[in-house]
Amino acid sequence: MAKSNAFVQFWKKHPIICNLILIIFVATPLVIMLLIGFLDVWTNHGSQISVPDVKGMYCADAVQTLEKDGFKVEVSDSVYDEAVKPGTVIETWPRANAVVKPGREVYLTITAFDTKRVVISTPITGVSKRQAISYIEKLGIKNIRISTIQSPHADLVLSAKCNGREISVGEQLPITATITLEVGSGYAVEESDSTDIDMPDITIDDVTEPSEPSYYD
Repeated sequence: MAKSNAFVQFWKKHPIICNLILIIFVATPLVIMLLIGFLDVWTNHGSQISVPDVKGMYCADAVQTLEKDGFKVEVSDSVYDEAVKPGTVIETWPRANAVVKPGREVYLTITAFDTKRVVISTPITGVSKRQAISYIEKLGIKNIRISTIQSPHADLVLSAKCNGREISVGEQLPITATITLEVGSGYAVEESDSTDIDMPDITIDDVTEPSEPSYYD
C-alpha cells in the first residue's frame, strides 16, 4: 500500500516524466513491429525469382525478357568477338538461373556493335621485321603483309602502311585492318667497276737518248 501511495505521489509530482516513460513503453513494441513489417515489404522478404537465361539472345530481346519478369537491366560491358554477332548477350550477372529477389538489377555483357580499335603507341618502322610483327599481333591485328624492297638493311622495316597510307604513332586502327610492312632485302651493294686507261706500249727503240754535248776549242 505504501508503494502504491509512493507511486501516486511521484506521478502527481512528476506527471511529464511519468507520461514520457509510459509513451516509451507503449511505443517501443509498436515501432519494432512496424519496422519488421516494413523491412519485409521493402526487401521482398520471402519472395524469390530465377534469372532467365538470356545468353545468346540479341540485346533488345534480352532486355525485354528480363524487364517482363520485373528485373532492372543495365549493359555493363561490351567485348569484341568477330565470331559472334554484334549486340549478342554473352554473359549476365547474376548468372542465369540464379535465385534472387524480384526487382534485382541484372548486368549484361554483350558483343560490341563497332569493330574494336587499337592505338599504335610506338613506332613500327626502324625495327626488325620480327619485332614489328610481334608488336602488331599483340595489339590484336592479324592481317600483316610483308613486301620486300631493295635495301642493304636486311629484315629492317622501312615503311608501315594501311590502305596505302603511312601509319603514324598515336593512330587508331581497327583490328580488322591490313598492315603492309616494307622490309629491306639485304642485298650487297655493288661496287662500281674500275675504269682501265689504255696506255700506249713504249719500247726502248722509241726512246730518244740525249746527244752528247759538243765542245768548241
